[in-house]
Amino acid sequence: VLHVSNPLAETDWLLSALQFNPRTNSRYTESSGAEVVGEGERSLRIHPDGSVFYRSGGEAVLTVDAAVSDAPTAWEAAAGASALVSSLFTSSGNAAPYLQSVYQNSSSTVVRFGYQVNGVPIRFSDGSYAAEVTLTGSTISTLSLHFRQYTATGEKSLLLPLRQALAIAAKSDGAELSLGYADNGAAALSACWLAG
Repeated sequence: VLHVSNPLAETDWLLSALQFNPRTNSRYTESSGAEVVGEGERSLRIHPDGSVFYRSGGEAVLTVDAAVSDAPTAWEAAAGASALVSSLFTSSGNAAPYLQSVYQNSSSTVVRFGYQVNGVPIRFSDGSYAAEVTLTGSTISTLSLHFRQYTATGEKSLLLPLRQALAIAAKSDGAELSLGYADNGAAALSACWLAG
């Protein structure tokens, strides 16, 4: 069983890491509790649940360092995005980010990351990712982050017996079972069978 908490009690370090001035006058809190920061065309929204959304507005301030040219390969984009995500997710407890997918077309690259604990993936119930980095050339045009701290409680999870889980999964064509955690916003997560 994992205990889940939001490690973003203080956000000045995050602003600095994303090259915003923490002392900016363009910083306010919306009625929803989301903190909004603007600088030039760039914007950053920090939600109370630890979700963060960045938009470059066309400014080339955040870039991937692994790129040799203005058009990074999929590998360069993944390496640069991985370095950024790993540097930001330093307070994720027992969890670590891992590369889930890379999609590249002629104009952009999308790199997605998930969380894992001891090799067991954590999936978000809404289908989102721990981090999603969209690059236009070597510039990070959008970035979404879900800051979570997962701490093992020492308590064991009881799983549905494999035979029963397989019978349930068989009702969906092509469904494959895997062990994982489903993060639905609760304060504690138990390991479970995930069909995908």
